[in-house]
Amino acid sequence: ERVAVNPRTTGLIVSKEKATTQQTTESAKLSIYPNPVQEQHANIVFENCASGSYLIKVYTSGGQLIQSNRCKISASFQQVRLDLKKQIKAGAYKIKVISEEGNAFQETMIVE
Repeated sequence: ERVAVNPRTTGLIVSKEKATTQQTTESAKLSIYPNPVQEQHANIVFENCASGSYLIKVYTSGGQLIQSNRCKISASFQQVRLDLKKQIKAGAYKIKVISEEGNAFQETMIVE
């Protein structure tokens, strides 16, 4: 199931599918795939995360914020497609996802 979330302004497309890698904070899990990214998008999977608004931030390996997007999570298992800006070059990036309550997930993403 796919649900568009204003992709022109947010760069996000939401759907419900499975992922292969996971990072755990208590019972909530965050997954990013494919990793490494070979095209200009990555999929972020939220599993057992609280419903609400989340902020997705993309940082360079040097810590510079280069992209920020918001998404809404309404299901216990939900996938968000993150369209990366075209100026993102090959390298390692830190993805930080922050809930309205301040809970944070962090994952490294490689762009080829």
